[in-house]
Amino acid sequence: MLIVRIRSWLVRHPRLVWLAAALAGVVATWGVAGAVASLERAERRWGETVTVWVSTRDLAPGDPIEAIPRSHPRAMVASSALLRDPAGLVALQHIAAGETVVRADVGRSGLELLPSDWRGVAVAVDAAALGLAPGQRVDIVGAAQLVAEEAVVIAVAGSADAAIVGVPRSVAAVVADAAARGELGLVLRPD
Repeated sequence: MLIVRIRSWLVRHPRLVWLAAALAGVVATWGVAGAVASLERAERRWGETVTVWVSTRDLAPGDPIEAIPRSHPRAMVASSALLRDPAGLVALQHIAAGETVVRADVGRSGLELLPSDWRGVAVAVDAAALGLAPGQRVDIVGAAQLVAEEAVVIAVAGSADAAIVGVPRSVAAVVADAAARGELGLVLRPD
């Protein structure tokens, strides 16, 4: 019954309906203007923006960097963020999709995965069948014994019939000698 009375009253006083609509429009415009002003104040507080590079997909060690430029407020950007196009660089560690790429994440080649006191040795192996990828850890076995533990895959040959693995310098000569004789195998590690 109340609704009927209100409708009847509104029909008899259309100017009040239009006045209420205009008032609502003014209030909405005022609210939007206030929100825009607030955003502009916040933007000024954050200061200038800088273009950084953000990964477009999950990247594993050894993957070529795939990134796009994004503008972020300088206050939010790490000092080690890449500010130049990372084309031609490879990931040295896992980079998640959407993550800002930093200098520690990238290198010029997979060889940078190799610790300074380690050496890279080519090993003939069916890398494709093992699913080897740069950055992966493997054990190296030969003559039914463990030759090197936690070696790191540096690169996989284009034909996937060989891999370069990083081993501690102390066992590099033994691994290289056994590899030259074709007496080595790689064992995948669960980690």
